Amino acid sequence: GRGSPGVSEDTVRIETSEENRFEPLAEKVRTAIDSAESIAFAEPTNLQQLQEAKRILLSQEPTLSTLSDIAEEKAKSGNVDYVDSISSLMEQYNSVKYGIEDQLDQLRPEGPKEPQLYEEEQATTEIPMEEDKFRALVEEVRHAIDTAESIAFAENIDPQQLRDAKRVLSSQEPSLSTLTTIAEEKAKSGDADYMDIIAPLMEQFTSVSYGINDQLDESGLQVR
Repeated sequence: GRGSPGVSEDTVRIETSEENRFEPLAEKVRTAIDSAESIAFAEPTNLQQLQEAKRILLSQEPTLSTLSDIAEEKAKSGNVDYVDSISSLMEQYNSVKYGIEDQLDQLRPEGPKEPQLYEEEQATTEIPMEEDKFRALVEEVRHAIDTAESIAFAENIDPQQLRDAKRVLSSQEPSLSTLTTIAEEKAKSGDADYMDIIAPLMEQFTSVSYGINDQLDESGLQVR
């Protein structure tokens, strides 16, 4: 590295190879999302097409996970560009996934064919779509909080990185608000599970947020 002793050639090589890996992998996921989208939203759609589109999407989850790991590593060394890329990719991924799920829900036959399945079907098909969305959103927020945390508490952090971490956190506030609303609604109807999921998330969000603000205060660069 230029002017940075202690950075070995190997480290530079690993970093470069990660960068070289990130874009092609992201491109691969992007292509799969586009492909799933064009299958799922072609007119007229049938069940088979939607299931195929869903399969294409789900096959990308391991790659998305790899990309998240690379982005998180990069964020620790102060480069949040990768986090921005993966966030918008996840957003696109989830949006197509929800669209497919919604269509699958609409296409499922109204009444189950076999009466003995009726009770079970009713119990399991009413909420899952909502629960899926809820859990996916929870994962998205948790990932962003983890990223902000790893940026903010890395060694030799500079104020710009702290502000980036704060920005990553702030961008999740609308999602947290949505999750809280859903959890509160569920709690009213006697289902506290959602609250149990959201409570530790809020706690983590608040604690990381305070940690970042404290560090910004110490560096005298808090933006009021």
